[in-house]
Amino acid sequence: MSRQKLTGFSFVINIYEREKEMLYSSANCGSGKTHSMIQLISINKNFYNGKVFFVQPKKENLLESEIQFKAKGMTPHIIDEDHLTEEMTSVAKGLYSYILKRKIKKTDVLLVTHQSFLKHMVNMGNITNGYHVVFDEVPQESFGEFTLSLSTNKDILLKYIQTAPSKNQDFFVLKPIDRVQMNTCMTTEGEDEINDKLRKFFEKLLNEKHYTVEIRKDVWESFKKNKRNGRNNVSFITHFYMLPEIFDDFLNVHFLSAKFEESDIYHIFKELGVSFVEKELPKLQYKEHENITHTFIRYCMERDFSKTMRSYKCLNQKTIIQNILDISRLNMSPDDKQLLVLNKDMIDGDFKEYKLPQNSELISSYVHGLNGYKHIHNITFAASLNYRNTQADFLHDRFGLSYEDIDKSFLFSSTYQAICRTSIRDKHDDSHRLITVPDYRSAVYVQEVLGIPDSRVSSLENFMFLPEQKQSGGQTKTHKQTKELTELKRKTKNIIISECKAFKDFYLDDENRFRINLLNGISTYEVAEYIDFKEPEDILDFFENESKFTSNDKHAQGRLAWCCLLLSDRNEVDGKKFGANNNHGYTCLMFDKDSSETGEDLSFLDCASWFRKQGWSFFMYETYSGKGNFRVVLPLKHVTRISHT
Repeated sequence: MSRQKLTGFSFVINIYEREKEMLYSSANCGSGKTHSMIQLISINKNFYNGKVFFVQPKKENLLESEIQFKAKGMTPHIIDEDHLTEEMTSVAKGLYSYILKRKIKKTDVLLVTHQSFLKHMVNMGNITNGYHVVFDEVPQESFGEFTLSLSTNKDILLKYIQTAPSKNQDFFVLKPIDRVQMNTCMTTEGEDEINDKLRKFFEKLLNEKHYTVEIRKDVWESFKKNKRNGRNNVSFITHFYMLPEIFDDFLNVHFLSAKFEESDIYHIFKELGVSFVEKELPKLQYKEHENITHTFIRYCMERDFSKTMRSYKCLNQKTIIQNILDISRLNMSPDDKQLLVLNKDMIDGDFKEYKLPQNSELISSYVHGLNGYKHIHNITFAASLNYRNTQADFLHDRFGLSYEDIDKSFLFSSTYQAICRTSIRDKHDDSHRLITVPDYRSAVYVQEVLGIPDSRVSSLENFMFLPEQKQSGGQTKTHKQTKELTELKRKTKNIIISECKAFKDFYLDDENRFRINLLNGISTYEVAEYIDFKEPEDILDFFENESKFTSNDKHAQGRLAWCCLLLSDRNEVDGKKFGANNNHGYTCLMFDKDSSETGEDLSFLDCASWFRKQGWSFFMYETYSGKGNFRVVLPLKHVTRISHT
């Protein structure tokens, strides 16, 4: 590859011992990085020679860039579903036609969406070897999770997939056994229910050149044993990540993104051996936000907001999300307009469950690069974009990302991107503006990147009527765990599983079965549901779920678990359901550690350490009843009957 000079740039970078350019430009949102890149391509059209792909998140972005390229004397071409000619019967054919049949002009530039690029252009082979790729914002497909739950048995997957070693000893790489056979499952959507569930998973497995799919070893082993969950389904969770080889068929790639160093693709690619070179774009509007002297940040709660919390009832009988919506317009006049960012499922819904605030314009949480809202000063970001715990744990354990970096890579970057759709993107506009975010951690991040002083950051929690917050008796579950504690948790789970297998010889109703009772929460003397587990260790999943409850959930359906086995609805001796005459036996012991009246205390970790020294199987979780309180569950190897006489 020849080493060339580009005005404003000079670069050579090695990836996998090959000469290959992988560049990035990281700047503040609204600083004009996209406009600057368009100007750079236009000035250096002789260098690009009509062979450049400008890749952007949405069709709306392409239309904005088309106008800017034309203003610079360039010839932009958009190829998507809305810009097909009679000769182009599909996007794929249109892209092939553009590359192979057109007469190249130096002013040419192809505008495509992220989706079209990743679906079609990465699979075109060497016909794209001479093309430069400019990625405006990082692709969302760089990392993801598949959660599969099938009512059938494990054999349907075991005949298609096999394991191979991963670079991490706790994981397997999943690979196809027979690619031809696996392709037979890629039926048309709606044609086969099982294939519909497997399609996206199989697509990533078949695309080994561009993606790797990995699974935790213990999850895979449980799956092979046909372990079933509470819904009597076979299930497992696996993760995929993009490989740098996806860009091998292009001359070079350049990422434009605010805070690129915080993105998933940056962290993953670096761990896979990629070296990045940062290149500053010339003539950026600004490098720091200076129009913030009248900008204020408000946050709705100290605790971390999540999608699950949206429906929690507050003390005023409204949900948490409704209270966020209600207080979003505090200190705004009726004429003040605001942007309102919500999750896609809320935007796509009919809003019968929610009352939207007045004079609010709804936008998606994925609004990168759009300029149509810069006349609006105020914004409320009420979307929850946390990674699931399983996703965050994978990035932490497989690639060594800290949980703080994981929050930055997805949640915080989207919050910042949305805020920068407002008038703050105009460096000459220093209007009074209110930025409302759901939680304290988001406020801290936004304050840092915008440079807002403490005096203009305030809490709205007094207006939220929040239910009692669970107080941790040990390590707070904010995903700021060390790798050692993560490993400790994993090993403890394995100990519990191995010892719980002693239950396999216990039979209930002539069937090998393990049962737990859920109370209805409202009338705690009534059983709401019986849950039978295929394997005794599955009860631990229930206790893990229990550990997430707060006092606000104490009267919820299914809130309480009993560690005894009840024989019938009511016994004939005394007519009681929970009396001694109706108790078949105990399956585990529970110890609750509550606040000490003497002032002496035992910490969560100290208690765990003591039980582990005994070599016993146990499970612990923090309880809502007060700071420093927790429960220890010791599974018994046999059902134990206790005499009550």
